[in-house]
Amino acid sequence: MSEKIKSLPGKPGVYVFKDSSGQIIYAGKAKSLKSRVRSYFQKNQDRWPLAKIMINRIADLDFYITDNEIEALILESNLIKKYKPVYNVRLIDDKSYPYLAIALNDEFTRVAVTREIHKKETKYYGPYTNAKALRQTLDVLRKVFPFRTCRGSKAGRANGSPCLNYHIKRCLGPCIGKVEKEDYLKMINEICLFLEGKEDEVVDDLKKQMKEASDNLEYEKAARLRNRIMAANQILEKQRVIFSESRNQDIVGIMNDEITALVKLFVVRQGKLIGS
Repeated sequence: MSEKIKSLPGKPGVYVFKDSSGQIIYAGKAKSLKSRVRSYFQKNQDRWPLAKIMINRIADLDFYITDNEIEALILESNLIKKYKPVYNVRLIDDKSYPYLAIALNDEFTRVAVTREIHKKETKYYGPYTNAKALRQTLDVLRKVFPFRTCRGSKAGRANGSPCLNYHIKRCLGPCIGKVEKEDYLKMINEICLFLEGKEDEVVDDLKKQMKEASDNLEYEKAARLRNRIMAANQILEKQRVIFSESRNQDIVGIMNDEITALVKLFVVRQGKLIGS
């Protein structure tokens, strides 16, 4: 265990703690795997009671290196949903982990960070263990998807004038009728696909929209779509791709000596490693 901790890279990624039976008991995201995991085992570290109990149960760890905050958040969320680690579940109850929430019943919905997951007709992504990283990811998403950030179920401010985000092209301006409801909803669906790891589908659709706008001589709209495509590609080029083309595969790796053997299953979806 100590040797594995020493060998951890100082790169972003997701780490998982296991107990003596090999069961995953906790999954978390880290900006630096080395620093984050080491912090759990430092002496004289102030910790909440549940964390102290968890640390005493840790017998092994595994980790995944990622190059992108969205990729790490998706992987962390997928691992928590798949394995339901006991301490993630308990900490959600104790600490109320943040989620990304998309209220589908609002006319021009927001994409927001929340710690409440009881509202109907709302799509939730999470839970996530790092609220700061989640908000940074939200800022990244806004470079690709100019959704509104004003509070409340209705878009706009009390004085009826658009906010600064509209003027700097970070919002489509639903409060002053600058975007149709159908077009705004289509963008929200694209955000959902992006958060589910289906980024390539989103980029392909944006390219189709740009071509249609150009063919219809809507050059300003085509330019906005081009900028969104460029922002999306800047995010995607850092994604860890296993294959150059998108494919779904389960890959088995086997290593053994005279005494022991290790079998590892890697889960690849859309050409990307999402778990093992």
